This record gives sequence, structure tokens and C-alpha cells, in this order.
Amino acid sequence: MATTTPTHPEGSESHTQPSVTFLPDRLPFPPLRKRHILNCSFSSWYPQYRSFIPKTRIVPLTSAFIEYLREDGIFLPRDENASAAWSDDEDDNSDDAGDYSAASDTEDAEAEALSRNKDPSLRFPELHAQIASTIADLGGKVFPKLNWSSPKDATWISATNTLECRTPSDIYLLLKSSDFITHDLEHPFDDCVDDTDDVDSTNPPSTISATAGPTSTTSTTSTTSTTSATSTTGPTSTASTSGTTTRSDIQYDLVLRKWFDVNPSVEFRCFVRDKKVIGITQRDLNHYEFLKKMKEELIGLITAFHTVKLRDTFPDPNFAFDVYIPRTQSKVWLIDINPWAQRTDPILFSWLELLTMNADAIITPELRLVKRDDPEAYSFNTPSIQLTSFQRRSLMLAWAVHSQFKNLHNGGGIL
Repeated sequence: MATTTPTHPEGSESHTQPSVTFLPDRLPFPPLRKRHILNCSFSSWYPQYRSFIPKTRIVPLTSAFIEYLREDGIFLPRDENASAAWSDDEDDNSDDAGDYSAASDTEDAEAEALSRNKDPSLRFPELHAQIASTIADLGGKVFPKLNWSSPKDATWISATNTLECRTPSDIYLLLKSSDFITHDLEHPFDDCVDDTDDVDSTNPPSTISATAGPTSTTSTTSTTSTTSATSTTGPTSTASTSGTTTRSDIQYDLVLRKWFDVNPSVEFRCFVRDKKVIGITQRDLNHYEFLKKMKEELIGLITAFHTVKLRDTFPDPNFAFDVYIPRTQSKVWLIDINPWAQRTDPILFSWLELLTMNADAIITPELRLVKRDDPEAYSFNTPSIQLTSFQRRSLMLAWAVHSQFKNLHNGGGIL
């Protein structure tokens, strides 16, 4: 990336002008292969790293449940706490009971379809019971996600405006309302090439326009638990990592993590290129003054964690991972692993920076924090205003232009 700034002969009148940044036409991502996406699926890496993952259970999903998630409209199971209102006795005594007593076969089928829509759990009763039991085993409150994404973009529909779920219906409502979950189901291999394809790494088909906004589906907010990781091992994906892998090969899982009120100030996203941590970013876009004093400690904890736990065990050389470091523990908890792709939000970095920085020259990675006067500190990422990194940077640019005009108005120059 090159920058040019006009210069003036000595003694001549000078008018400072803003620097001009030249962006490449396309971001230089290496080929994104389907195995890279599958390697980041939760059940693929959970068994190996479970000792430093918050308490979690994995529930394999059935084809009937996946079909339910893909259907238009939101039908939820009958309220578990209001079973008496849906009892057979009430149905038998209702005014409509006689309407179905002499119905034709066609009418019976229509009535059955209507009933199944009213209570979709009738289509997957064992799975529904297993989800309810798992919630109870995890203390009655959980954080849900699928293989890659959490339904973070759907918290607006939740009564608590969070991802906290206490019943299967809470989970189904979030999953069916989330575009991130739809992406997991319908577009997991977008911009990917098959693992057997011979792709020119200098011009891979997975490269994406540098001026296009990202279609970020990897959640930038995670909920963790400080409880002991005593989870049961979940199944790994049945998708083949050789040959042509299709969406139908994926074993989808519901990941349920024990809920607690997370401290968002100590969640971080870490970027690894060629098996080396090259950048760390705060995940919550609010300013926390105490983090500045902890920078060296946090960098040391994260780099040591990567070196000891991930560097030689995770199969891909390039990826991003999310961690949670409680202030009272100084222990690193692994929350998620994300693909090295534009769908992963770089948050306070840009993908152009991460792709072009000289990794060999990095001795200590930079930890980027939201500063007190940064536009990020205006909390554009609150639950009621969910923005992608591209949208946030657009707002930051507007804020920067406003600041420049304000400075000019006050007699200054362009900064």
C-alpha cells in the first residue's frame, strides 16, 4: 500500500493536503478451501481443546430440525409451562372438536399439518427433549450457536436483548430469526474452492474486492463461562475433507454453552498468519481505561497460549481465534476459532493491514484498544445497533471528515 503527499519547494506557499491512499483492486487472500471452513466448525476442534473451553455441550441436529430452521415463518413449540392449556381434555371440549370428528382424509392431513406447524417439536420430539435436558444440565441458562455462528444479530427479538436462553423455544426463536444462522445453513462454502482444485495463489477465486463491504457472519460477541470444562465430546463433521464437499455433507450441531454474565472488556480476537500471532484486537467497541495498563500482560498471555496450545495442533496456518481472559483468573479461555476470510470481522484492524503486514518482522503483536476519543467508543455495536465492520468504518470516516471541517472552522489545517 503506497501513499503520496504533495511537497512544495522551500519558501513557497504551502497548503497541507490530505494524503491519498491507493487500494489494490482485490484483497490478497490465499485460496479459501472448504477444509478451512470445516476445520473451524466447533465440533472439529472442541475435543482437542476442551480442557480450556468453557463448559459446553454439543447436540447433533436431525434433518427434520434443519428443515424446520430453513422454513419461512416462525412457529414455536407450545409453552412448556402451559401444558394444561393445550391438554387433550380442552381440545375434546372445544367448539371445533366436532369439526374434525367426521373429516375426510384430506381434511385430517391438513389438520395434522396445521398442528405440526403450531408445535414443530412434534417433528423432532427426541431432539426437543434432549435440548431441554441439556439446558437443565447446564444450570438452566445457555448461550446457543451452530457450527460457526451465534445468532447475535437476532438479540433484538429476545425478551432480554441477549443470547440468554432458558427453554428450547428461546433457542429456536433466535436461530430462526438470525441471518448469521441462515448463512451457516445456506452459504457455508461461499468463496471457497474444493480441496482438490489446483488454484493459483497469486489470483485465487476467493479474493474479494477491497472496496466491498464484508459479509461478516462470524459473531463478534461471544458469551463464556468460568466453570470447569467438563463437557462431553461432540461428533465431528461427517463432511469429507477430500474431493468435492457439499453443503449436504455437513453434520450440523447445536452448541450450548453454560451462560453467565460475561465481562465484554476482556474479550479479544487474535489473528494468526503462518502460525504466528500478528495482531490482537479488543472485541467490545467501548473504551476501558484499565486495559491500557494491562496491555503487556494480555499480549504475553495470548501469545503464550497460542504457542503452547494452538500453534502446533490446529491444522491451518492462518486463522483467527477468540479468547476470554477474566481479570480475576489471568487464565485464557478459548471461545471460538474463525476462518482466515473476509467473513470474519477484523474489528479494529482492516483485512488489508492483516494481509499485507510483514509477519516476519513482528516480534510482539500489536494489541489494539478503543481509545477514549475514538469514534468506536460511541458504541455503534450496542444490541440495538448491530453494524458490520464496514459500516462502522464508514461511520468512522464520516466522523473523521466532520473533525477535519471542525478544525478548519477553528482556524486550523487538515490534520
